[in-house]
Formats: sequence, C-alpha cells, structure tokens
Amino acid sequence: MRKFIPYFFIAFLIFPVAAKAQFETFKDSVVQLYGIVMTADSLKGLESVSVMIKGQNRGTITNNKGLFSIVVLKGDQVVFTSIGYKPKTVVIPANLDGNQHSIIQLMVTDTIYLAATIIKSRPTRPSLSVIF
Repeated sequence: MRKFIPYFFIAFLIFPVAAKAQFETFKDSVVQLYGIVMTADSLKGLESVSVMIKGQNRGTITNNKGLFSIVVLKGDQVVFTSIGYKPKTVVIPANLDGNQHSIIQLMVTDTIYLAATIIKSRPTRPSLSVIF
C-alpha cells in the first residue's frame, strides 16, 4: 500500500500540467471569424444570410448591411446559405496565424424554375333564379 502512495501524488502533480496543456492547444485553435456577405453581381450587402458551422448546431445571421461575426475552430467548415442564392462552404485554415480571420463572401444567384401552375376559377352554385 505504501508503494502506491508516491505514485498517487506524482499523478496529481502531472495531471494539472497535462490539463493546462490541453486547454492551451484548445485556446490556440479558437478563431473569431468576421466579415461581409455580398452579392456577386452588384456587390451589395446581403441581409439575413445564415452562417452555420457544419456538423454543429450553432451559427449566426448577417445584419442589414451583410456583416457577421462568429467564433469558430481552426479547420471548421462554415456554410453560407440564403434563399435565392447558391450555398457556399468555406474551410477555416488549420495553419492560420493569430486568432482572428476576416472574409468577404460573394453569393451567386440561383435560378429556380417551378412547374407551370394553372389557375381556374372556383365553381359556383347554380342560382335559384335559373331553376325557376
């Protein structure tokens, strides 16, 4: 029993150092991603574009000028989607220097063709004057 006591104390001395090292590597991989989303043809800021991190349930939307900001990890895939535009996926570089990254994302319009719809008037009841 006394042989295990020194190993027990050594484990408690090493564990905080290992935990701190893991936290430091995690802290180094956190990146503040910010930028603007614009149309590709007129370079106007797009509002309400979804900015989602692929595989996670978190994201944000752009403001009325097309600006956004979100915290991501190095190597994450960020997906930009909006109705009427083709979705775009951007990969955050794993070898990024620093903890901030800016991006200008251009969205290309997506033409959607719908099937033809025929609109007919609603049938009416026969009036009573016609019967008499």
